[in-house]
Amino acid sequence: MSYWHNRSKPLVTMANVNNPTPPASQFPLIDNVGISYDLLLQPAMGPPGRSLRYLLGLAFLPFFFLGCLLASNAFMVALPADHRCTPAQLPRFLRNASQEHVWAALLAREDELGVKAEDVALARCRPLNYWPANKSVVNNSQIIDNLRVENRPCKAWVYSKLHTGLRGSVVTEWDLVCSEAWNVQVQHLSFFLGFAAGAIAFGTLMDRWGRRLILLITLLLSCLLGLFLSLSVSITMFTILHLLEGLCLPPVYISLYLYQVELRTPQGRMMAAMFTMLMIMAGKMFLPVLAYVATDWHVLRAILNLPLALTLSLAWKLPEVPRWLLSTRQLAAARTAVEALAVENGATSPEFCTQRNEVFHEIEKSLECLACPRFFGFADLLASRNIGKNAAILCLIAFLSGGLLVDLSEVLSQGLPAFHASYLSAVGAGTVGCLLMCLFVDRIGRRPFLLCMLVVVGLASLLLLALPHGAVVLLSVPLSLLGILGTHATGGLVAFIAAEVSPTALRAAVLGLVLASTCLGKATSPFIQLLPHQGTFLQRLIFAALSLVGLLSVMFLPESRLRPLPDSLANAEAFRSLPAVANPFGLASCHAWGCFGRRFLRDKVPLLKRGSYETTLYSGQAEQGWTEGGNIQVRSQSVDPSLLPPPSRHHCDS
Repeated sequence: MSYWHNRSKPLVTMANVNNPTPPASQFPLIDNVGISYDLLLQPAMGPPGRSLRYLLGLAFLPFFFLGCLLASNAFMVALPADHRCTPAQLPRFLRNASQEHVWAALLAREDELGVKAEDVALARCRPLNYWPANKSVVNNSQIIDNLRVENRPCKAWVYSKLHTGLRGSVVTEWDLVCSEAWNVQVQHLSFFLGFAAGAIAFGTLMDRWGRRLILLITLLLSCLLGLFLSLSVSITMFTILHLLEGLCLPPVYISLYLYQVELRTPQGRMMAAMFTMLMIMAGKMFLPVLAYVATDWHVLRAILNLPLALTLSLAWKLPEVPRWLLSTRQLAAARTAVEALAVENGATSPEFCTQRNEVFHEIEKSLECLACPRFFGFADLLASRNIGKNAAILCLIAFLSGGLLVDLSEVLSQGLPAFHASYLSAVGAGTVGCLLMCLFVDRIGRRPFLLCMLVVVGLASLLLLALPHGAVVLLSVPLSLLGILGTHATGGLVAFIAAEVSPTALRAAVLGLVLASTCLGKATSPFIQLLPHQGTFLQRLIFAALSLVGLLSVMFLPESRLRPLPDSLANAEAFRSLPAVANPFGLASCHAWGCFGRRFLRDKVPLLKRGSYETTLYSGQAEQGWTEGGNIQVRSQSVDPSLLPPPSRHHCDS
């Protein structure tokens, strides 16, 4: 008896199944469109066992600390509210005083002398004679007249108290103000560019060498770089290490994210991906507490580095993803990984063993070159029309969400000058966006929710752009919070859609491209700040226009709700929007999770068409169902085996 008769939970139940003459293969999925891990092997391994659920549950914890690391820039490179150049002549009682006492004395002296606003602005980058050495200058008017006598460069600064909970930052330690203020934007830019480069490079390597190996290597490198970063002695050393750390963090996120997506069932995949986002937001929310406890950015960075070292032990116990091994034709390793997971799941009964043996027997018969693994790269991505189109649209939306997130956060900080008020408000708005995803994405679908969030983001950015100058303070805060909510939801959903519509052999590369696009969007703000003619109006106008383009491009994305992950390039290339009606041509032109192999089956509009198209194969019989508003309409038909397309032949690369 074949696997399809042994499976316990069919996708769509059908009464009175007639068994016509079976085709040449018991597994048409293997012959026609490649190997389907979700439909062939995952049911044969049984439900996830206790140990696997335990490991996947522990794999959520690193996202908490990744959230802390990703938000630590706001604390380590925080700008003080104000600063003054240290006067050349300080009174004796201030020469050995702390920064807080000198700052308080300078403010008191300015109030006493009645210093003008233009002199205060000059005092930020040039030493003034608040306490002149000339004893003949006795009254305040003479002191005011001689404030600008000294024409020398400033060698030291005094800063106001930081509101981040830390005693100092990179800015106050290496005096990144006045002529060195450009270094602040360089720190943000270097981290974003390093993150983008790491996401692209290691995403490609992850599809070539596997998820587990890259995770172990990059975790070890992140631990070492974080340790050296906390011991930085110069701004040059800090910048280089910050760039390298940004290079190593993306593969940690991508690999752990793919573990949650690829090792779970289609029903639990969505909630697992959304829970990773909630863990990241929880880490960002908890970071001010760690900053208050650490009181120094060196100590804070060392504290954030410890959990990464503990994650190494977790990564060592995680198995390699059998889905990736199968999609790259590493059949021996895939069978070993599948058997190990089946033992952990308790699927050791003869029935399950027979199912797995039959599946692998058919796979080995279908793939002729068993000893030659097949890996894919960017050339295959560019050569695939549908995969490339989906990746380009998702990268555009990710770029838009990343750029608008930074811009809206700056608008919010202007409306809420208090650091913790603006920071916690932005994180809270992002958390609300993640919760909305958890509630509605599985109910209304991926594309409708993404469309709604892009409408919210576009309206918020356009209204902020059109606000009159006098009403900015009144309306900028709620509009920026609304936009931040939409950008967080958009960015998280775009990454999840990228993982759902891309093939297993290129999934890490496509997800890396999406994350890189997000970081490049975030890098636009510090890049514009480095330009000689600064201005945010044109930037906001471009992003507002891109939001409309992204809104229109959403309809070209496929709906992936309740559909198995595409494991081969053929599956992903045919992963299109679902037809509005059941396909009348049967199995010859339809596959279990969409329509394959027929050019006339194109993406269908309207965009908000709800439903999930499913086909279940029973030894040459096709069973099709289209879910409309929760009602399943099932139609069965017998398929002549002669109508089936010939099996695809696989050849090893030299």
